[in-house]
Amino acid sequence: MWNVRKWILHNRCIFYLRSGVRWLPQNAKMHYNYANLMKDKNHSEAAVYHYKEAIRLWWNYPSAFNNLGTVLQQQGDDNLAEWHFAVALQLHPKHSRAAFNLVSLWR
Repeated sequence: MWNVRKWILHNRCIFYLRSGVRWLPQNAKMHYNYANLMKDKNHSEAAVYHYKEAIRLWWNYPSAFNNLGTVLQQQGDDNLAEWHFAVALQLHPKHSRAAFNLVSLWR
């Protein structure tokens, strides 16, 4: 029974986030949240697209830069990932996840 509820909730989340991106295409947070979902579901191309949209709409969004960096790193593009982590830290010097990701990349 619990698995069915979890499945229903998961599908509702996907539906609402897709709807949000469709109905509010100029909302950076909608793209960011949808990108997070796509990243979690291992749909990296969709995640990259929506993180880039979030950044295009809100150019100083450090978490979008950081999360885009994580996807790029997973895809094997360490140089571009490093750049995105560094930008996230320039925008928000105390962004702990970006700092952690950058240091981890250098090791």
